[in-house]
Amino acid sequence: MSCGHPAAYDGTPGEELTAEDWESPWLAITVANAAESVGVGQRAMEMAVAYAKERTQFDRPIGSYQAVSHPCAQMLLEVEGARAAVYWAAWALDHEPETAPVAASMAKAYAADAGRRVTSAALQVHGGIGFTWEHDLHFLLKRAHANARMYGDAAWHRGRVAALSL
Repeated sequence: MSCGHPAAYDGTPGEELTAEDWESPWLAITVANAAESVGVGQRAMEMAVAYAKERTQFDRPIGSYQAVSHPCAQMLLEVEGARAAVYWAAWALDHEPETAPVAASMAKAYAADAGRRVTSAALQVHGGIGFTWEHDLHFLLKRAHANARMYGDAAWHRGRVAALSL
């Protein structure tokens, strides 16, 4: 009988876990997921800005055009806002546990939305090359969309913030 087989655990003492036992690890995982979304957004933004500086159109870098520079500036705003929310949530996990549920949900909701929006904007800056197999941006876009759905989507977390704030 292998160790992973359920019968291998017959007679093993155990105790039932309550919702309170799961809350702290779940909050930490949620904040870690939000932090990953910030990193994904950061990297996508860096790639978009670098591409906007090197790609030229009409003998000028495309980043010199408002249609490209404004979305890049918005990416920075989104990434830094999400980073601040994640820092607060991580701090709350360690120093203010009573605030941690609200902080974690706020960070997750903001970072999930920011990750999706930033990677989508980065794809627009790159044009068609950004979603080809030869370019890594598509990995970030897919990861941002996956992160946005893991451990509750942004709408669920916003509802949780509203419920916890009552």
